Amino acid sequence: MLGNSPLNYKASIYGKGQGPGSNSGLVGKAQGTNIPANIVTINVEGNTLPEGIYQLAAMVILGLPDMELTPKPGTTGAIDGGQVEVY
Repeated sequence: MLGNSPLNYKASIYGKGQGPGSNSGLVGKAQGTNIPANIVTINVEGNTLPEGIYQLAAMVILGLPDMELTPKPGTTGAIDGGQVEVY
């Protein structure tokens, strides 16, 4: 793959509330195309989290423009983040 070939992406952010009666589920998602670089930013718009403490996780699927963006070995990255407190 050439270094400046565009890559399609699909990104999802999930939140799991901590504590009794906490909400969990999809927080936001985005889909589009980026040019590979050392640092790439993907802006994700979504739901506003209610006040509380959450564990966040992100999943990003990358593929060439002619590929279907479904989870496959080598095309998916997942990050489990730390806790975030929403005031």
